Order: sequence, then C-alpha cells, then structure tokens
Amino acid sequence: MRDINTLQSKFEDELRTALHRAVKGRSPTLFSLGETRVGSSARSLRTAAEKILEVHRSNSGATKVTPLAARYLAACLKWQHMHGARASAVPIVAQELLREIDAYAT
Repeated sequence: MRDINTLQSKFEDELRTALHRAVKGRSPTLFSLGETRVGSSARSLRTAAEKILEVHRSNSGATKVTPLAARYLAACLKWQHMHGARASAVPIVAQELLREIDAYAT
C-alpha cells in the first residue's frame, strides 16, 4: 500500500506543476492522450496515471476514492471530446482540474 501512496504523491506533485504551466498557456498538449514525445508531460502523466489505476484495480486494499489519476484521464477525455482537442481550451481544463483537486484536498 505504501508503494501506491508514493506513486500517487509523486503523480500529484507532477500534475500540479504541469497544470500550473498549462493555466499559463505553456503546455498546449498536456491533455493529449496521443502524445508520444519523450519527455512530454502529457506522456509521463498518462503513463503514471495508467500505472496507478492498474495498481488500484489489482489491489483490493486500495482506497475506494477516485484516484487523482482517474480525474486526470477524465480531464484528457473532456478536453479531447468536449473541447475538440483545441490548444486554446487547455488552460480552461487545467484550471477546472486544479479547482477540483483543491476542493477534494479540503
């Protein structure tokens, strides 16, 4: 269980940093599920999110709360389908996810 907590904590730190960049318009592909560039935040966050969800699925002792990883992937789908994958919508989706994270944390 400690491993999943470590993964989730690292993911949250990396996601928050990436979201703050995206809100400022500096990460136009943050929510792209098809991003393949090595070193891309979108790629590394997607990979980490998928790993976290896999651990949650395989661990019956994992918390029942929706992991932040699932929220990030849902935001990716929202950006892709509701906003037509427009780079101009990245700051909007990033700000919404930051608000959701902050509301969940309190």
